[in-house]
Amino acid sequence: GRSIAAYKTSHTYLPFDRNVSDNLATARALVGNEIPTNSSSLAVLPQIWINAGLAITSLAFWLSLIFWFRYRNRPTWILSSTFAILLLTSSTIWLTKSYKNHQSGVVIVNATNAKKGPSYAYSNAFNETLKDGLEFTLIEKRNHWARIQLADKRECWVPSEQIEIIQSF
Repeated sequence: GRSIAAYKTSHTYLPFDRNVSDNLATARALVGNEIPTNSSSLAVLPQIWINAGLAITSLAFWLSLIFWFRYRNRPTWILSSTFAILLLTSSTIWLTKSYKNHQSGVVIVNATNAKKGPSYAYSNAFNETLKDGLEFTLIEKRNHWARIQLADKRECWVPSEQIEIIQSF
């Protein structure tokens, strides 16, 4: 579990490093959880890269628009239109990534019981325990409990000290 958390943290800083990706895949294979992990191609890009791309595209669009107002010819119109399309595309990617930007995490203990509420007094959410290395999405934190969503969209509560949240920038 801790190795998956470390490799996932490394993967946020070096998303295209082949060694980090291979080591993360190896660590995931050793865990053997039954719940599949789903990751989109958009999840690979760090939020800071998307923010920078949006800022650069926006700046290029406004500069091309200034040139178009100044010269009013076909090449500057084509350039402005191209940057407008790029700005629209990068804005859509930014909004999609921002909307889905939940923190991810990993179970770091051998096994933990998932609860239906934020206390040991609640009944178990599932018949099976959550095993070491299980990846999830953090929904909310309340006191010393975390509400998580598994890859198969089931939700439960687990003690915060039994999980590690992956810090993204």
